[in-house]
Amino acid sequence: MFFNIRENLVRQMKNILILISALHVTNGQAVSTSGQLFAYHGDFRGAIPFDSLEASSVNVCATFCASKSNQCTCFSYNTLKECRLLESAIDGAVIAVPDLEYVLYCNTDVDIYVHNYIGCYGDTGDRDLPYNTNKPPYLTPQVCIDTCRNLNQGFLYAAVQFGTDCFCGTSYGKYGPSTSCTYTCEGDPQQTCGGFNGNEIYAI
Repeated sequence: MFFNIRENLVRQMKNILILISALHVTNGQAVSTSGQLFAYHGDFRGAIPFDSLEASSVNVCATFCASKSNQCTCFSYNTLKECRLLESAIDGAVIAVPDLEYVLYCNTDVDIYVHNYIGCYGDTGDRDLPYNTNKPPYLTPQVCIDTCRNLNQGFLYAAVQFGTDCFCGTSYGKYGPSTSCTYTCEGDPQQTCGGFNGNEIYAI
């Protein structure tokens, strides 16, 4: 049932350009004389929403985003009517995560920066991901992912923590989810890199 509903939703939204203000759809494209343009980008959700709310349709979600002026550059939407409003995170790009339950729309001048982001999870002195890479310089999530991958030790996950720390491992989550991943990255203050005993986990 859910699959069929989602199939219908995606069929309606795929390859559609949403143009807010006097919206109408012609031959798979939304056209209008004025308004804000959002282009379809596929099955993604935003990793770092600045607001989440309920919207009765993808068009309503787009209207919410457009009403935020320059703050909202993208939004993601799903069949549960969850609308996630996103803002540019790095160099005019938005961090997106593959997710079959959502579809992503962005302003046409925004680049999509895809991470296999999993989420924020707790940590203690007995590390969830045991391999400590000893603070790679100018840490960002991508620096940590590359560091763990280049060790060639079979690690499956990378974790950034405290804004400066990078850990690698083959499993994650033994301390459960956390809400403490609020520290900015040493290498890019536009991104977050975990928090105090908070790991932001990425699949390698």
